Amino acid sequence: MAIRKPLRLLMACLMLGAAAPPTPRLIDGAGAAASLPKPAIVLFWAAWCAPCRAEVRDYAALDKAAGDVPLIVLSTEGDPRAQSLLTNVPPARRRFPVDSATNILAAYPETRGALPFAMALDREGRLCVTHAGAVDAATIAAWRERCGR
Repeated sequence: MAIRKPLRLLMACLMLGAAAPPTPRLIDGAGAAASLPKPAIVLFWAAWCAPCRAEVRDYAALDKAAGDVPLIVLSTEGDPRAQSLLTNVPPARRRFPVDSATNILAAYPETRGALPFAMALDREGRLCVTHAGAVDAATIAAWRERCGR
């Protein structure tokens, strides 16, 4: 049991710069088929996650810090309640699983099942940086410089 935690940490470190994980089938806030753009900053979100809801309340400031790098909110839930809580996020910047049985956190193992969680993909779609916990505008701006060029 004691080896699992260091092994997970090592695997997460090795994943930085690795090819992007396979993306589950997603739709945007308008119901159209969607994917994660390249580059992108992705905020993983759930309706039951209070820190996630607080983070998304500041979407306008975070989006401004992201500049020309799309700031995507990836919901772990596709139900109407979850969608109704993201009204301050433009529909084109929302992502939901097509199938409600899809486990978004399992599809992205670098999250280690934790929320809030954020990641940035570079122009090649490679994982550039990950962060467990809420992010602020300064962090988003730094990621834009590091991963969005």
